[in-house]
Amino acid sequence: MPETWEDLLAVCEKLKAVGGNAYPLAFSAVKSEEGVFQFMPFYQSTGATINDADSEAGIKAFTLLSDLAGKQYISSECINWTQGDVEKQFAAGNASMMIGGCWQIPNLAADAPDMSYQIGYIPKESVFSTSMGGENIGITKSAENVDACWDFLTWILETDNNVRFNTLGGAISPHSNVTPKEQYPDSEDMQIFIEQFAYALARGPHPKWSEVSGAFQEGIQQTLTGAKTPEEAAKEVAAKVKTINESVK
Repeated sequence: MPETWEDLLAVCEKLKAVGGNAYPLAFSAVKSEEGVFQFMPFYQSTGATINDADSEAGIKAFTLLSDLAGKQYISSECINWTQGDVEKQFAAGNASMMIGGCWQIPNLAADAPDMSYQIGYIPKESVFSTSMGGENIGITKSAENVDACWDFLTWILETDNNVRFNTLGGAISPHSNVTPKEQYPDSEDMQIFIEQFAYALARGPHPKWSEVSGAFQEGIQQTLTGAKTPEEAAKEVAAKVKTINESVK
């Protein structure tokens, strides 16, 4: 498994040389939070923060995207793929490697039950990095029966039910009294994801994260399509984030 960007590019070149219909790598670069979620591990691996996209480190991350696209190691369709689409491409044999998450393990078991694959860390530039994800559950203001909603929340979040719910979806329960290793004692695949918690970073945090994310989404797509050079895209992202930061009071 490639551990560094240099390794990744070398492996992609070897896989491309083999020929066939499979691209060496697949990931989501769709213009949504999913694309940013999959880009951030590469970006943060350089040591760059959301506030210095135009730094040497930040430009490196956009340059990696340009290299992957320019050498045809990835499909141009990645700008339209969600993370779910990426899993489908990998399961169908259209990509030799993919960037995904632990929630894809049950999907792969259903879509490609006989596939043999290995899980590794996302290749690093300087330091390993991965994105921290998850969902929230709550009661909306428009709920007609708040008591029934509360009954459901307390039931689904009870430890045994919550652990079972998360295990079925290939996710890690947030309950502190059940460690990830206790939740998945027999899964070597899940242990890899559990280990990566040490390198997990939240996106932002930022009071206007959706706007910051939008700036990165545009920069990612501009780079992959060749509309802008990596340096041009990075500088534009940095300028937009600066304006966003100045608007925060």
